[in-house]
Amino acid sequence: EKQRMILSVGRLFSGPYNEKRYDILTKAFRKLYQSGIQNWEYHIAGSYINNSKSQYLLNLLIQENKDYPIYFHVNETYENIRLYYNKSTILWHAAGYGYDEKVNPEKTEHFGMTTAEAMSSCCIPVVINKGGQKEIIQNGINGFLWNIEDEMIQQTLDIIQANQSSLSSLQQNARNRFLSYGIENFKEKMLKAFFSFISGS
Repeated sequence: EKQRMILSVGRLFSGPYNEKRYDILTKAFRKLYQSGIQNWEYHIAGSYINNSKSQYLLNLLIQENKDYPIYFHVNETYENIRLYYNKSTILWHAAGYGYDEKVNPEKTEHFGMTTAEAMSSCCIPVVINKGGQKEIIQNGINGFLWNIEDEMIQQTLDIIQANQSSLSSLQQNARNRFLSYGIENFKEKMLKAFFSFISGS
C-alpha cells in the first residue's frame, strides 16, 4: 500500500563522481512543505562512506532539515530499501544537476538502476532529464523528466493532486516499463534479432 512518501536512493557521499545532489532535493522538499504540503515525508536511503567530506555533507543535510519530515536511512539493508520502494509513491533523482552532460557525462546516472527498481514497485519517478534517465522515462506517461528545480516541484505537485485514475495509470505504466527490461523480454528480442540476421531480412 502506497503512502505519502517521496524516496531517493543512492550513495550519501561527497566526491568527484556522480553526486546525488541531495542538497537540491532537500531544498525542493522544504519548498513543498512550506507551500502547504505538510502531510508528506521525504526519505533518503543509501550507503555511506565515512570520510571527512561525506561526514560533513551528511551532518549538514541533517542540520538543515531537522525541522522537516526528512529522514536519512544510512547503510540500510537491501530488504529495507525494498520496503521503502513498496511504500513510496514518488521517486526523486537529481544526479547530474548543475552539470553539462556533454562536458561531464560521468556526473550523470548512466542507466538509472534505482529508477528502474522503483518503477518495479509502481513508484512514479520524477527524475532529472539527463543521462540514462532519458532512456527509461517517457515523460508524462510512466514518469516525469525535469530540467530545473521549479519544474520538479510542479511535477511532484501534479502527482500529489492527481485523481486516483491518473495516479493508477502512471503507476501501472511505470511497472510495465520496468517489465520491459525483464529477462524473458530480453530473450525474445535477442531471438528475433538473431533469426532476422540469419534470414537476411
